[in-house]
Amino acid sequence: MVLMKRWCRLLLPMFFCATMLHAGGRPLQKLPPAQVKKELAAIAPLAITYGHGPKIIDLFVDPRCSVSRRFMHFIFGKPAMAKRYTYRIYLDELPRLKSRHLIAYIYSQPNPLNALKRVMLENETPDDAKDFEPDEAVERGMEAIEKTGKEIGVFKRPYIIYNGKAK
Repeated sequence: MVLMKRWCRLLLPMFFCATMLHAGGRPLQKLPPAQVKKELAAIAPLAITYGHGPKIIDLFVDPRCSVSRRFMHFIFGKPAMAKRYTYRIYLDELPRLKSRHLIAYIYSQPNPLNALKRVMLENETPDDAKDFEPDEAVERGMEAIEKTGKEIGVFKRPYIIYNGKAK
């Protein structure tokens, strides 16, 4: 436990600094916070929700992205975070990772949150996910998330939005 606290204190600031440097001088989002909130409200029903806190954090993650996985380990590993925040998780593919079928598989499950945890925390990749073809409703949802991400300016994973502002 002590090691985990040290790890968080040391590595998380470096992680956030590295992601800011990775932005390469690019603005973190294209739209003003009020417009970002409006865009996210439109796709909120498509999110995988975790936690029940009063503060909402929107996350764009790719289930195959190693940095997204580490971030999800951090969130799911601290029960207090679920009391403080409500996380709306949007699965959005990084093209180089080719995770579209896996994302469709997760969204198509009866309990997408459990499927997401199995994939991201336990590193499980079900055989049926390799060539999974989603139904029309899931496909439309994935396209809406992708379109909204592009409008907001999502360019990395995880992409964290709090109170309409990218972090």
